[in-house]
Amino acid sequence: MSIVDTAAFIAGSTNAVLNLSSSVVANTAATAAEAVTIAGFAKAVSFNTTDDLTDLLANVTGTVLTEARSSGFLTLADAAATVATALNTGNANLSYVRSSVEVIDTAENNLVLNADQLSNFLAGTVELSTGDALTVHAAAQSANLGTLSSYGGNGTLNLGAAVGTSAYTVNLGTSGVTTINLLGSGNHDVTTSASVVETFVLGADYNGGINLRGLSTGDVVDLDGGNGMTAFTLQQINAADVNGAGEWHFGSGVLTYFDDVATATISIGLVGITNIISENGDTFIING
Repeated sequence: MSIVDTAAFIAGSTNAVLNLSSSVVANTAATAAEAVTIAGFAKAVSFNTTDDLTDLLANVTGTVLTEARSSGFLTLADAAATVATALNTGNANLSYVRSSVEVIDTAENNLVLNADQLSNFLAGTVELSTGDALTVHAAAQSANLGTLSSYGGNGTLNLGAAVGTSAYTVNLGTSGVTTINLLGSGNHDVTTSASVVETFVLGADYNGGINLRGLSTGDVVDLDGGNGMTAFTLQQINAADVNGAGEWHFGSGVLTYFDDVATATISIGLVGITNIISENGDTFIING
């Protein structure tokens, strides 16, 4: 037998009643008083509700959240900006969000964090919803994000933002991300993971300076995230000769190409790579 009812009803019950059931689920958020009562029960109570951050953390104590973890999932559903604020170092809600909540589900399906917030997020046990991407960006920020661990999400990681100058150094580690959008004009430096096939997509305002390290056979580099450039069909012998639409050159671990939207010759470092395959479009496949 399972009991599923409001937090008010469950708070008005007794241990004897609750212990007759195999599971107890509150389908509403508890008030402060109800939370205290429920926290005192010997029976674990799961909160089967998504509530906004303010209500969740104001009305449900850390003790109750711990109780909920033993019998079910507690999801925090809110605007990405609200979640990000709660992940700031020193925020009163930080310990609840990263250690008591189990799943973060943003309204925009994209959690945007700066370097400090990302560090706090990864230090906890909370994971990102499988429907959400993760974006790391703050205006003009330059930071080493270290090595990423698995954090859930939908497999998409955005570094920087369009028309932004933030620059990040990161090792993808065990994150499991498969699509990495390299955005803005900042010089990102990414060490890849050999455990998954990754696709790296350059944003429309990329102007050179990115390095990709540890690439594996099968990884993909998409030069035209903005889908505006002429297809790269003309391979030049020398990098210095790349100066027209559709031209490209690869040598010594550097891929050089002509961006006819920006009217500029641009390069990206594919460190340690000796061979790539052109798909006669805007993508190149790593081949050793």
